[in-house]
Amino acid sequence: LLSIQSIIFQSQPYFNQLGYQRTRPTATATDQSLQYFVYVRQATVRSAIIQQLPNPSICFYHIIRQHLFLKRNEIIYQCQSWIEQL
Repeated sequence: LLSIQSIIFQSQPYFNQLGYQRTRPTATATDQSLQYFVYVRQATVRSAIIQQLPNPSICFYHIIRQHLFLKRNEIIYQCQSWIEQL
């Protein structure tokens, strides 16, 4: 768990990928890191929310719907925050 946290849960996970550690100081690498971060956020929203609404797993149908309903304001706020950071 600690290794996952140290690799993923940081401000620039792009640079933890093999071969990208040494590109950190360049402007191009910083731009690529931002593009990667935007892509990951979009993929997260797509797979965790958008794809779950029309076809939730039967076992988790009620849990997913209730979670998204109860957390809707926080989810909207987070997505708006991500958009503002672009």
